[in-house]
Amino acid sequence: MAEYVLNFSQSSSGTSRQLVPPNASWKYFKGTQEPSSPADAWRQIGFNDNNWLTGITSIGFGDNDDNTVLSDMQGNYWTVYLRKTFEILNKNQIHSLTLHVYVDDGCIIWINGTEVARLYCSSGNKAYNSTTGTTHHEATAYEKVVLTGPYDYLVNGDNIIAVHALQVASGSTDFSIDVSVTAELSQPVSSFPLSVSNRYEIQPVWRSPEITEPGVLTIQIPGSAARAGKTYRVRSRMKDTTGRWSHWSEPIEFTAGTAAGADLLNYLRVSELMYHPAEGGAYDKEEYEFIELTNISDTQTLDLSTLSITKGVTFSFAGSSIASLGPGQYVLVVRNPAAFNSRYPGLSGRIAGAYSGKLSNDGETVEITDLWNGVIISFDYNDGLEWPQAADGSGHSLVPKDWRAMEDQPAGILNYSGNWRQSAFIGGSPGAADPDPTATVVLNEFAAHTDFSSPMYPGYDSNDWIELYNTSASSVNLNSSWYLSDNVKNLKKWALPTMVLPAKGRVTFDEVSGFHNPLSSGFGLDKAGESIFLSYLPGIAGQDRVVDCLRFKGQENGISQGRYPDGGAYWYRMYPSRDTANTSPLVSVVISEIMYHPAKETAEDEYIELYNPTGSAIALYSADGSGPWRLDNAVSYTFPTGLSMASGARIVIVPFDPTTETSRLEAFESDYGCDLTAGVNLFGPWSGNLSNKGERLALEKPQKSDDPLNPAEPSWIIIDQVNYSDYDPWPVEADGYGACLSRIDPACSGNDPDNWIAADPTPGW
Repeated sequence: MAEYVLNFSQSSSGTSRQLVPPNASWKYFKGTQEPSSPADAWRQIGFNDNNWLTGITSIGFGDNDDNTVLSDMQGNYWTVYLRKTFEILNKNQIHSLTLHVYVDDGCIIWINGTEVARLYCSSGNKAYNSTTGTTHHEATAYEKVVLTGPYDYLVNGDNIIAVHALQVASGSTDFSIDVSVTAELSQPVSSFPLSVSNRYEIQPVWRSPEITEPGVLTIQIPGSAARAGKTYRVRSRMKDTTGRWSHWSEPIEFTAGTAAGADLLNYLRVSELMYHPAEGGAYDKEEYEFIELTNISDTQTLDLSTLSITKGVTFSFAGSSIASLGPGQYVLVVRNPAAFNSRYPGLSGRIAGAYSGKLSNDGETVEITDLWNGVIISFDYNDGLEWPQAADGSGHSLVPKDWRAMEDQPAGILNYSGNWRQSAFIGGSPGAADPDPTATVVLNEFAAHTDFSSPMYPGYDSNDWIELYNTSASSVNLNSSWYLSDNVKNLKKWALPTMVLPAKGRVTFDEVSGFHNPLSSGFGLDKAGESIFLSYLPGIAGQDRVVDCLRFKGQENGISQGRYPDGGAYWYRMYPSRDTANTSPLVSVVISEIMYHPAKETAEDEYIELYNPTGSAIALYSADGSGPWRLDNAVSYTFPTGLSMASGARIVIVPFDPTTETSRLEAFESDYGCDLTAGVNLFGPWSGNLSNKGERLALEKPQKSDDPLNPAEPSWIIIDQVNYSDYDPWPVEADGYGACLSRIDPACSGNDPDNWIAADPTPGW
């Protein structure tokens, strides 16, 4: 099948042509933040709106007159941005444009970046959190707006109409927007082409697999292969018994309508993933896996018959136990229904069936596909440092963190680990909404490398310690149902002593007097890195939970890791502050710029910049003789032996060898307007590549091993790391639009998306 355009007018009269019909499919963005940077970029034809949602207009809520219902809008956001492309073959034949606008309360309309209409909206620029600035307007009918002389802003080919629709107040109880566009032509159009630029079926947009069943006389074309309103031609050919193909048949021509299954794209979401269940029960732990989907619509019932899970595991809803999903309902696909029912009795009516395969405990890609829309949800999960550790074998599941992570799944928001959390309780909440966890006591600081010797404690060569902090405004009773552990498979290694932890209070436990006393019980912390779990386990379903946990890599002697400020979201290297407020983070060399998705779509222009913000030179090798520093995880690179960074210095690491690949070096310097010297402030090549979807990038230094079984294998200490993403809350302009990720404050966490902006690339300066 191939797209076909022969440029005849498609109008019903000889003098007009409908460019955008009412009740059409538009891209839209909920006004929870500005849709682009700069602020007007979203109005231009070249703007990438692949991350936006798709819906049929009118879009809104509250009056039962909308095709796409924004059930979450009231009180959460009060503006919506919309974009729609339309094609013009010869702009000189257009005398005027007529808009028909259905709006409650007001809107501003642009074509190709030029404002062409403003209805029931005050003058001036409007931000994502603005209101109309006028009185309430109720939509009762489409209103006609005539645009005369549109030649200055129309172009031959693709054009973009952009709409910013606003409510009169943040608490408004209804909202609607729909716009249609009709072109009035300067003279009747004959049956001859409007231009000589005609498109024939040269390149297919979709090709079916070979049909080998002689009785199959029909085939369905997926909606993702065709664009609504475009004309296509379909041809077929035959193969004889010797394998020879015939010529292509005469074409069958059709115009595509709106794709079926749009509701699945707009409302079906992954709501829970149990990829690594806990042990226990009559079955192997892997048999308790499940995937939960939900319908986030308040009004629409979803037809699941065209839906399949196609990656990670495989399952088709066609002919399954659950063929439709009502508003707000949940459906489960499980690995083993018998095992699932034994652990979660009473939920058999929510199970659509058993999938084939198993979910990887290490992580993988999960894809959900609809016959009409193609892939509607795709995400990568894993069990790495940046992911919720309690979901990796303790019995917790993965759950999207908030309503935005639920809303924007088709755009890729779930590739970012920061948009997931662990389930509120062990076992998860299959078949129901997972409750929001309540933060109380957290792991606040710990020391895992504490060289120690005392005749009072023979046998101890360390006295590691763990500090807890009560983040809440109320006291918490710690009792024997609270535990510390370093093993996800045994969360009950050491029970906390009974005590009351006051609001904003802290308490510290150490090895020699607490969690490793006597030596034959409890646990110690490994300075080469491991995990810490704080759990509340009274043995009651719906109460048992891992309260807080983290996984760390190597730690230096005399340096702790802690949250800053106390109870904060991010961990830092710091000087120990046991039983007192955590000290300011230690500042060292940081990752200062990341070009992970160059505009030219070539790996050659990727780069990583490091910056020394301190007042002293820093050696990029360890003083204990264990070797030079490295970049790890996203890409791998080991720095030259003996390299140091002066105060204020910047160095750049690239995927090519700048000492031998001089043509690539020249191209790099030309692209970014820089002047770098190989072996001085430019280094490479790294292995691997920076993912365009985001991943963890770490700067690490080695520490000599004290493992007698692996004396030559150092442990690695994280100096800085960035768990970046190409999607909100990270700056999306760095995702292929020419900008890089640029760090704001070297003293703040590299994992904090608020500490990064999209900026013009300046490698080395």
